[in-house]
Amino acid sequence: MAADQITMTAGDWMQLAGLGLMFGTFGQFVRVGVGLIKLGKKQSGDKAAIGEARDPWRIFASLVIGAAVGMPAALGTSGPTLFLGSGAEAIRGMNVNDIKGPFIASIIVAGYAGADLIEGLGRTISK
Repeated sequence: MAADQITMTAGDWMQLAGLGLMFGTFGQFVRVGVGLIKLGKKQSGDKAAIGEARDPWRIFASLVIGAAVGMPAALGTSGPTLFLGSGAEAIRGMNVNDIKGPFIASIIVAGYAGADLIEGLGRTISK
């Protein structure tokens, strides 16, 4: 094996997937918060739209979509390099102190934007 290759165990992949779920959900949580703030400022007379936006099941489904987007994003973003930095020899034994900002930001953005894309496509297809 070449010196620049990184070996990951199943446990390492599971940790990376878990981080993707967590940060993807957080990105979607930010999106939900922004949407609710915009809805509060809008204060339109459309009570049905307001009720639909505040529906707990819709918010829960939205967070699940964010998690579902975050996991593959974490697994596919050349995780070890973003996670530990370019000088990392292995991801094995990683801990919270090893997380780098670009990794966190990329997964939060994926959760935010990916869920927005999926929900937008869903609305377009259902019309």
